Amino acid sequence: MKIHLLILHILLLSLLTTYGYSADKGGNLSIFIPKSINISKQELSDILYCHHIAIPRGISIKITVFYYSESVETISYSEENGMTMNRTDGSIQALVKIKKRDRLRKALVIQGKGNTKNSILTDFTQNLMQKLQLP
Repeated sequence: MKIHLLILHILLLSLLTTYGYSADKGGNLSIFIPKSINISKQELSDILYCHHIAIPRGISIKITVFYYSESVETISYSEENGMTMNRTDGSIQALVKIKKRDRLRKALVIQGKGNTKNSILTDFTQNLMQKLQLP
């Protein structure tokens, strides 16, 4: 099983060498994440690729992540309530620009939430596909 995952990961890395890829010679997807954001282009690109986003020919999508936070657990103690634990979900927000033949057609802010990095990125990808009505 681990060998299959290693082979899949190597294949994925070779397919996504520039963090911009086109599906079936269709459109183009590019990702920009500032250095101050604690996720990598590769992590987001891997999730997008795993969800098989198909971009139509002539369409380009640029994703610019401007906010990311992981979930936070807060443990507090009081004499009245004893020890309590609170967990807040993490989230991601990105500006998504859709261009058709180099003309801006739509600009959206897409969000994703979850309690792990993977669930945050997966929710983001599902929301992106829903908003863009991609297969």
